[in-house]
Amino acid sequence: FGKVYRGLSDNDGLPIAIKTLEIRKIHEKTNAKLKEIELRLVKNEDIVMRICNSPNLMKCYDVYENKDIKIMIL
Repeated sequence: FGKVYRGLSDNDGLPIAIKTLEIRKIHEKTNAKLKEIELRLVKNEDIVMRICNSPNLMKCYDVYENKDIKIMIL
C-alpha cells in the first residue's frame, strides 16, 4: 500500500523508517468495494501499530496525514 524509506532520527540519530501511503491513489480507484476496504486499512494501520507492543513489531512513533497522503514514522 505504500513506500518505505530509511532515515535517521533528528533527536538521537537512531535509524527510523518513514512509510508513505498515498490516499489520493486509493480515491482514484473505480471499484467502490476495494476502495472502501483499502481506505479502512490505511486508516487503521497506525492505530493497530500503536496498540501492539512487541519486540517483533515496529513501533509507530508519529503520524502526519492530510487528504492526499499519510506519513508514518516507525
